[in-house]
Amino acid sequence: MQAASATPLRPQRTRTLSCPFIYASLALRLDANTVVTDKLFQDVVSEALRQLYGYIGGSIHTNFLSITQSSATLRVDKRDWNKLWSALTLLTSYNGVKCTVEVLAHSPFLQSLAAAS
Repeated sequence: MQAASATPLRPQRTRTLSCPFIYASLALRLDANTVVTDKLFQDVVSEALRQLYGYIGGSIHTNFLSITQSSATLRVDKRDWNKLWSALTLLTSYNGVKCTVEVLAHSPFLQSLAAAS
């Protein structure tokens, strides 16, 4: 008997959906009666990165999409997300005032971040 020749299977093709950015919703809490402005929020995030990683290591690009009172939505490259999150988590003060930045939610897609709010 002759063995039946099997037809070779075609390789499976898989597509991976990915986004180059991470979108995050943040909340800033300051101890003093300080009015949170757009500039102050951006400065707090920059200072957190600088305190933990220095001027060179902390120079990552962040886009603030919206800032309202003490919360913000920002976009950061996904390769820098862990660096930003750790810097925000370890921040304890800004210009001598105790503060915390809380990451409320994060997602690679802006639409799912809006749905989680």
